[in-house]
Amino acid sequence: MVLISVFYLISSSKTQNAEYAEYHPKSQHLRPLLPSYSPKIQNSDHLWEINRGINTAWRLHNNILRRALRLCDGYEVRSTGDGFMCAFPTTLDALWWCLHVQLKLLNEDWPLEILDCEDGKIIYDPKTNQLIARGLSVAMSIHYGRLSVNAVLSSTRWSVLAL
Repeated sequence: MVLISVFYLISSSKTQNAEYAEYHPKSQHLRPLLPSYSPKIQNSDHLWEINRGINTAWRLHNNILRRALRLCDGYEVRSTGDGFMCAFPTTLDALWWCLHVQLKLLNEDWPLEILDCEDGKIIYDPKTNQLIARGLSVAMSIHYGRLSVNAVLSSTRWSVLAL
């Protein structure tokens, strides 16, 4: 099932967007208030404990999300266990990415161990017979807020946080 929550965190403070622009090639499109995204695989802790197919499914999930980032002009800020924090130039880019990812997840060739379990079973709408769930279920939320940028001293990356 597609779970998309949109939160608007409004702030009038200035940000360090100019510093970020020096180190990220696509950042000229970013604004002081930018959308970010945080996905979460539903029941992932349970799946990791009992399902042998989750390791393969997790890699498929990550590949789908990262390929879609390139298509939607997104930037992976950080990986958070089975999720990501991503930044986008516009809210529409973030929304397009969420929808694109959900369709790709729905049509992915998931391991049989995932499709055979309760959390990954195939579900059709009883009225229309349309496929509505298959494989990993990923909750998605878009946050819109002030950008905070900090150098990560152990790497050449910047830490970006939408406050």
